[in-house]
Amino acid sequence: MGTIEVIFFVFFGAMGFVVLVWFLLVTKLFNLIEQNHPDKFQDMGEPHLSKNNTLSTNVAFMRYLFKKEWTSLNDPELTSLSITMRRIFITTLIVFLPAMVILPILLMPPL
Repeated sequence: MGTIEVIFFVFFGAMGFVVLVWFLLVTKLFNLIEQNHPDKFQDMGEPHLSKNNTLSTNVAFMRYLFKKEWTSLNDPELTSLSITMRRIFITTLIVFLPAMVILPILLMPPL
């Protein structure tokens, strides 16, 4: 196995780990909002990771993260978690999206 293949598998494993962490954080965030801010939870369409995972709830969740809607809730735990999740999302896009495009190109056999 060559260097590029090793890099590909390391990136693939890291991405899998990040996705797992993301799902755990999303579940925690939705539970915190549901328990401590039921009005906000309803405004977001009562999102859940599997039960009510629709386009509208996903858009509401992204709007919550990127418009910093947590600031109006005055909840330090929720603020900290939201900032962390926003950073993870942005970092994942910056690092893994280009890698998932570039690495398969590098793995292609020469013509």
